[in-house]
Amino acid sequence: MQMKVVFVLLFLVLGANALEFEWSDDSVGLTKSEQESVLNKYIDLKYPREAKIRREKIARNKKKQIEKLEREREERDENIVTLNGLMWQDDYTSKTIERDWKDAKKYCSELELGGFSDWFLPNIKQLKSIVGKKEFKNIISSFCWSSSPHVADSYYAWGVYFQRGGYSDNNDKTDSYYVRCARAGQ
Repeated sequence: MQMKVVFVLLFLVLGANALEFEWSDDSVGLTKSEQESVLNKYIDLKYPREAKIRREKIARNKKKQIEKLEREREERDENIVTLNGLMWQDDYTSKTIERDWKDAKKYCSELELGGFSDWFLPNIKQLKSIVGKKEFKNIISSFCWSSSPHVADSYYAWGVYFQRGGYSDNNDKTDSYYVRCARAGQ
């Protein structure tokens, strides 16, 4: 307790110079949060105008963070479907974007949707698991790439024909088809 009083007295004696004090974990026995609390109280008393500006800035930053989280949640609820342990892209582009196989994988790895950036092109088994699911609002009725390459022929990769009830087939990797990305669900 005496160390805390000494610390506060140091602030009062040093005045503005104390603001340039380099904190360390062992500064007069106070924890980091106690040091910050003493400093904030000192600033509030000594510089009320600056303290008000600082508090307003903190409040604005918190408001911006909350708004960002709300936007991301709305986007996620609107453009993502969670099924079979995965989160699935279900925005408008999932029924309009066509890429060759290599670019389909790149597109998914670069996708930022719902506040997430860890998307991937699903494998054939994962892709077949969503055939006929009514949760999706942006449905394609054509071939959609999977990340699964054809084992016997490196020029081909597997995908799913959604209009044929989930019939899977392989196509030339240089052909352009639809892409629906996935990510590990939460």
